[in-house]
Amino acid sequence: MAATNVKAFGFEIALSNNIEFDEFYHEIVRKEDQELKFREHTNLIYTDIRDNYIIGAIITLRDDKRSISSFRDDEGNLIISKAELAASEQTTEASLFCINPISKKGLIYSYLTSTSVIGLYRILFPVHNSLRSEKIKEKSKELSELGKKGNKLKQAKKEFNGRFEVISIQSYSDIKRLVNEFSEIREAEFKVTESLAPSSMFTALDPFIANSSYKMRLSNDFAANLIRGPLITATNLFSKANNARALKLIGRGLDGEHLSMLLGENKDEYLKLKYDRYVELLPEGNVLDYKNCGAMTNLLKVAKEKDQIFGKQPQNSDWILECTKLLKGW
Repeated sequence: MAATNVKAFGFEIALSNNIEFDEFYHEIVRKEDQELKFREHTNLIYTDIRDNYIIGAIITLRDDKRSISSFRDDEGNLIISKAELAASEQTTEASLFCINPISKKGLIYSYLTSTSVIGLYRILFPVHNSLRSEKIKEKSKELSELGKKGNKLKQAKKEFNGRFEVISIQSYSDIKRLVNEFSEIREAEFKVTESLAPSSMFTALDPFIANSSYKMRLSNDFAANLIRGPLITATNLFSKANNARALKLIGRGLDGEHLSMLLGENKDEYLKLKYDRYVELLPEGNVLDYKNCGAMTNLLKVAKEKDQIFGKQPQNSDWILECTKLLKGW
């Protein structure tokens, strides 16, 4: 029987124009231990600094009180057992993550019922928008005080344009699962170290494999299932030739949200372990003990070893705002 797998997925954070990462992190700290909703579940976020990386935990709480399990008795019959949590207990999932504050790239543990990269985006999106709205309001007020002509609010919004994104950085082995997370694909871009020879008969893949860089923009309502097969085939061709560098997909997810994904240079899993082992590596007791647990140690090890993807290890934490340090009691 198969056991639940826990994988570490890579991601990259992109902020709106003129919003600095230290400001964004300060806003996250302000939201710590507060209820953040995603898909009707309550999420709590906690962060800290370790080895000059931002580390954190997203705790997902569900109201399910009952669970079932099974076993075989001596006669081979399958016996069903029921269990119920205490009134004060909640079903809980934990997704640990780390972020290189310089490259804005990081890793997050994810499994079937925990937070995914998409979930991270949905949780952080209102945090980013709250900061952006605050800065637009401040800029609009500043323009009014300076006596600038025209629509002050429109001018302020223009200064902080650009989309907030949490771009998924995946391995090539995940291509089939990736495209299934799109309901629409608006743009696909391949970048490779060396183009491949086209086939003897023209196919839909020739524009991809015959160029070292190829970008395809599609109509807004282009369904993902119409291009799913060619994307998987083309990615596998480049992967087998050991020269694939990147595939970027932009479109909409199954819930209609904006979705961007990037397959990085590696072809291996960043980190993969069984759920039972993951639980063993998590702390028991105060949630804040996640900082030094085995699961976090392993995640940081991957970030450091794969610095060509996630960036060099930061040398210091001087970028942290003084007001953030005050909030954290550092």
